[in-house]
Amino acid sequence: MNDRVQDIYISTEHLATALDAIDTKDDVSQGVLVAVKAALLTNSELAGIVSDMFCEHALPYQAEATSHE
Repeated sequence: MNDRVQDIYISTEHLATALDAIDTKDDVSQGVLVAVKAALLTNSELAGIVSDMFCEHALPYQAEATSHE
């Protein structure tokens, strides 16, 4: 599960970076690009938070299972 969250994090970062390559002089289009990039970066940040939360909750159980093996 954490791997999928990391995939989302990486994908959103790449998409946000790709938006930087679009060059437009139109103010409305530029505003749309900025809004979409902001949304992608917010989702990327949330994916990082979820990944951290997942690790905090899963690692103690994983360590416990390993110690019993």
